[in-house]
Amino acid sequence: MRAVLYVDRTCLYYYGGNIHTPLTLQPPQTVYSDMEIIDVDQLKNLILDFVKTNKIQHCSITIFFSAQTCFQKDFLKTMKPEDFEIQKHEFIDYVPFNKVLSVVSTQKKDVNTIIAVNRELAYTLRDIFSKLQFEVEMIIPSFVLFGDQQPIYNITTAQNIVKHYSSLGKVSFPLVEQEPIIKSEDQDEFKEQKESKMRLYLMLGGFVFLILILIYMVFFFRKGPVKNNVQNARTPTISMAPKVKPSNTSIPSPTVIIAAKNTIHIRILNGSGIPGQADTIRERLESGGYTQIEVGNSPTQESANASIVVKPSVDIFHREEIDDIITSLGHSTIIRESSEIDTDVLITTRKRTIYQ
Repeated sequence: MRAVLYVDRTCLYYYGGNIHTPLTLQPPQTVYSDMEIIDVDQLKNLILDFVKTNKIQHCSITIFFSAQTCFQKDFLKTMKPEDFEIQKHEFIDYVPFNKVLSVVSTQKKDVNTIIAVNRELAYTLRDIFSKLQFEVEMIIPSFVLFGDQQPIYNITTAQNIVKHYSSLGKVSFPLVEQEPIIKSEDQDEFKEQKESKMRLYLMLGGFVFLILILIYMVFFFRKGPVKNNVQNARTPTISMAPKVKPSNTSIPSPTVIIAAKNTIHIRILNGSGIPGQADTIRERLESGGYTQIEVGNSPTQESANASIVVKPSVDIFHREEIDDIITSLGHSTIIRESSEIDTDVLITTRKRTIYQ
């Protein structure tokens, strides 16, 4: 038996196997909202109850992402491979998730289509159903079956997906996260940075030690010749005086330097569908001293919060100030940290959802 888990922006739908009518699971917005999982443990419990309540039998399952949950872009097939890779990574960086799952489709005649989804959402659903003894066969974007269409989910859509089940695998996201090499490189880079800092600390320590020796020598030779032999007999006692002063001078620790505002690169994406929203935020940031700003658009997303993604290297001072500026414009914000973005700060506004 085969079944399909249809993933939409705020709901999950199940059809197939021993279930002949589409079932709907709509988690609270405090658990799952706008393609992002808010509470993983609560989502696991909801899916477990959903399976038990509807007596869903274990079977092979495909996770099918709706058109509304996918980000996609076309690139000419005549483009040079190196240019394609560069623009592909630029597109993926614009997708407003901490981690992105992407695949390239060649089914269009003149263009290659890059499709991206939230990696955390895809793999969390995979893990939950695998632990419930379902066999997750594929993770599929809607584009594979429906192209650029955005069908409404109903019994016809569900039956159409099951009907073409065998042919869906031609464009599938990887079932297993492919990150070991990347993680190894990150670890090597971290190790090099740590060794570099250690060498810097040793150099500073050695420099301070030499200064202390120099101070001691100057102090000793200045006072030594002035006294007669009787005083020279007390030299051990007098010579201890210079050592007292250096003991009160601690070795300075490296000073924390806050980067200048005009060195912070900021990208603002308007995901609210409201014209000029990104420009308004840019003007407010520029008045605050941030000048390295570029603006653009992203697919319209509904959420109560604007997204702020920062690189680990961005100072807490700049994080808090940028957040304060955006919230002063009436936006609620969520700040996340990611080393995968190609700018220091990525801000994505969203169409506000009003909760009743």
